[in-house]
Amino acid sequence: MPDDPLATLSREQLAQLGREYMLAAQCNSRIGYAALAMNHGPQAYRDVAIDNWMAASPVYTRRMQRAMNLRGDSDVATILKGLQLECGFSHQYFDTRFKMVGPEEGEFWLPSCGALLEAEPRGEDAVRVMCHDIEDPTFDATAVATNPRAQVRPIHRPPRASTDQTPHCHWRVSINHDALPVVERDITHTMAARKLANLDVERGVNSEPGGWDDYGGALVEHMHLEYFSHSALVVICKELAIQFHLLVASLGLAIAQRYGEEAVRPIAEFQMAGSGWATSARLARWLGLQGGGLDAIVEVLQVHPALQPREYCSVAVVPGASGAMRVLLK
Repeated sequence: MPDDPLATLSREQLAQLGREYMLAAQCNSRIGYAALAMNHGPQAYRDVAIDNWMAASPVYTRRMQRAMNLRGDSDVATILKGLQLECGFSHQYFDTRFKMVGPEEGEFWLPSCGALLEAEPRGEDAVRVMCHDIEDPTFDATAVATNPRAQVRPIHRPPRASTDQTPHCHWRVSINHDALPVVERDITHTMAARKLANLDVERGVNSEPGGWDDYGGALVEHMHLEYFSHSALVVICKELAIQFHLLVASLGLAIAQRYGEEAVRPIAEFQMAGSGWATSARLARWLGLQGGGLDAIVEVLQVHPALQPREYCSVAVVPGASGAMRVLLK
């Protein structure tokens, strides 16, 4: 395996892989919450999901701000930029647009929301749990990572009056100087103290020309990862892999706090087995692999988000007898 497989990819490939990493985190959540509901009842999903995202999102939001120089003159623009580079708004699964409407006010809206389209067949109650009960506290938790008086409030949101109503939802982000500052939860501080949350990711050199080295410029309405330079995209992919890991870790922490340590492993195993399979299948198609075999498995492992970034999860593949191989995690 190369020391850093991501650095060998092109800008185009890295942009595509970044979207796969975003989607992998979405798959993780879906499968983990399914296991949670099977083991502890359907009501367990809401409260654990809130803790899950509130623990991880402020941590990885601040990481991406530092990595991509998101902070500027406006805290609202910084918040919106962060939302554009996080797995909670996986590109293409969520079609999300952003704009500033004033120095301390901005908006985002979704012409199409994949999560809503999945929730609507399950009924209005499922939509309200996702779009009201979970989004209200978790959107604010992400915003207050930038400013403790930031607020995210709906202009309109589901349930929709009809299936052709667009945008699916529309939100306002503002700084309310009269509001009491939001205090982050203990679970967030616990996650922020983890080794993973404080991992240093090195930036290499650009191996091809073009693109932004950071996102210190003006907010764009519709973000495409292709805007970034090669070295920036390597860092973005690594940060998205860290988001993937932080969400897995924070789900385990939230489950342990509510149901005990013994409840964590069965759900984590179910989650990673299901998500690992789905993500590996997508990556195999993306790599153009056909026919399987050990070489194909190695190619998938090189870029799988569960084994990235190399600064966190060092992997070696050792050939064995009779065509077998050993995968070593250091």
